[in-house]
Amino acid sequence: MSLDGVRGFAVLIVFLSHSSGRELFPADFLQLQGIGHIGVYLFFVLSSWLLTSIVLREIDETGTVRLGSYFLRRGFRIVPLYFCVILSVHAYQQITGSESRYYLYINDGTAGLLKHLVFYRGDTVFWTIPCEVTFYLLLPFIAMALAKRPRITVPVLAILAILFSVWTVKLYYRRWSGPPFPKVVDIVHHSQFLEVFLIGVVGAWAAHLFRDRIVLKPLVWRILESVVALALIALLWYLCAVTCEKFLWYERSDYRFRFQSWLFALVFVALIFVVEKFPQGYLARFFDNRILRFMGVLGFSWYLLHFPIFYLITAFREQSGVTFSGENAFYFLLSWVACGLVSLLTFRFIEKPGISLGRRFERSQSI
Repeated sequence: MSLDGVRGFAVLIVFLSHSSGRELFPADFLQLQGIGHIGVYLFFVLSSWLLTSIVLREIDETGTVRLGSYFLRRGFRIVPLYFCVILSVHAYQQITGSESRYYLYINDGTAGLLKHLVFYRGDTVFWTIPCEVTFYLLLPFIAMALAKRPRITVPVLAILAILFSVWTVKLYYRRWSGPPFPKVVDIVHHSQFLEVFLIGVVGAWAAHLFRDRIVLKPLVWRILESVVALALIALLWYLCAVTCEKFLWYERSDYRFRFQSWLFALVFVALIFVVEKFPQGYLARFFDNRILRFMGVLGFSWYLLHFPIFYLITAFREQSGVTFSGENAFYFLLSWVACGLVSLLTFRFIEKPGISLGRRFERSQSI
């Protein structure tokens, strides 16, 4: 599916950002540290879009949402691999006594471990997991409200998204008269990027509501996808130019623009809409390529495990002491291949069995 490629694109953005932060960039003029948040935005929008669509279809068919089945599916999708990685990181820290904050770590020992296991907190890349779980818990109820009371729910969600967006923008640009960085926009807090999820939910609801009325001529679809493609390219280009330490001939580092999450969310909703509804278009074909789909299918493993891979590659690089022309690109490619192989193994032996087990529990519940 092309949407697997969209997910893979989100993973690639995060991978490029984090690898650049460890001097594993593909080229000297592509040091893309700082753009990782945008990959997370895209993943959050896509996740809320897909889950909202699934829940709305179930409401159309059955008149309700089987909450037990929904939570079983989400739990068995996330918990097996997440718990394996969390427990492994904690065990490694306890055995070696090391706590590399530049890679994966769990702060506060056993107390920190427990907070991670109950999705209360997330250190380093784990911060996204509590955010996801929080919105997974809320999403079926939001979707039911959209299906039953859309005239009330849509304006409420829109107002919440707008108010939260305006508030966070003012906070990050230091134009808010209150405390400069309250907890609600702290990077480890569950409510960060509330508007990103809400925009994805409302976008999926609108596409579902008008699904039988969206009949456009091929020329109109071509124009629409061209507009979306240009908006996406312009947004990502500007982001890299003002955020990254070195992007082509730009050398500037200002992280504030990446927190315009509402803007990215709107463009990403339009992208997902065009890719899903116009599969014969060039955007859908681009995201249907094998590399992006490969990264998208393995996306959860790739996201959780790329830091340990970077750690091992960097340690090997330092211990070898060998320098040569193009070594950054070589180690970047080596990291990408290693992440792909390790993610393939964890998907095959941890994620996939967990998904199958969740489906069996779901079927037994429905009998």
